[in-house]
Amino acid sequence: MGADRSGSRDWVVLGVGVVALTIPALLLPRARTAKEWIGDLKRGDAQQRMTAAYALRHGEPEHLPYTLRALLEIVRSAEPHLSEMARESARRVAAEDIGLVVELFEESGAEDVTTRSFCEGVLLNHPQEAVGLLVAVVEDPKSKASRPAAQLLARMGEPALEPLSKLLWDDDQDTRLLAAWALGIMGEPARSTLGLLKARIHAPTGLERRTALEAMRFIDPGHEKTLQLAEALLGDKAIETRRAALLCYFEGWLSRLDRERADANAAPREVLGEPFEAALERLLDDFDAHAANGGRPPD
Repeated sequence: MGADRSGSRDWVVLGVGVVALTIPALLLPRARTAKEWIGDLKRGDAQQRMTAAYALRHGEPEHLPYTLRALLEIVRSAEPHLSEMARESARRVAAEDIGLVVELFEESGAEDVTTRSFCEGVLLNHPQEAVGLLVAVVEDPKSKASRPAAQLLARMGEPALEPLSKLLWDDDQDTRLLAAWALGIMGEPARSTLGLLKARIHAPTGLERRTALEAMRFIDPGHEKTLQLAEALLGDKAIETRRAALLCYFEGWLSRLDRERADANAAPREVLGEPFEAALERLLDDFDAHAANGGRPPD
């Protein structure tokens, strides 16, 4: 009899234990999917939207491709404050998932400004991880996004300097041109590349020589290396390169005068601008006239 009672007691204890373990599990909310969070972001009240935006920043990696595209759709169609919330959620993508954003960036067409802007906001948050992937896009001759990728690299500044410098000697001419162009867009932060760009005076085409010179002009027109290259290219065989060299030479010396006379009462551009610009315009007209006669430079 005592044994039966003891056995019954054991079963009761076991049953209570099972219930104690099961009830909390039943009461716990199930994990929500990215699709459900995005639904809240689109249609929920203010608190639901904030919660959804936070949740999407920390979602599961396997849901990321869907999440990115859904957030992009919100950016396209929603009211401004919700659009910015979606952009902010996308900017929190983990560094190891940046490759998916680069893929989306590369897929976007030239006219798709919204997608490009959306992706740039994410990639600029992770320059170290994005640089190598964007360089691969610039190097790909089949990519339609090589120019936007080069432009985005320019915006990343210092992390992109070395990769872009190496591309100046790429086997493909288009890649070399894009690298020089991007360094020019970067401007003053790319001053360390002036010597490399100057070395492009030996590039095989006038277009490359001119692009290198124009990059140097944007980086530092009054720098000694810029002036040396401009002077060397005044006698270039390509008329457009000579024209660019003349413009660069003029601007470089004017820039140098600006620096040397920074404390003067009158700005050098005000003093020298009009007569110099008039002389420059006449010289450029001479170049056009000589171009019609075999492209010889003026005496």
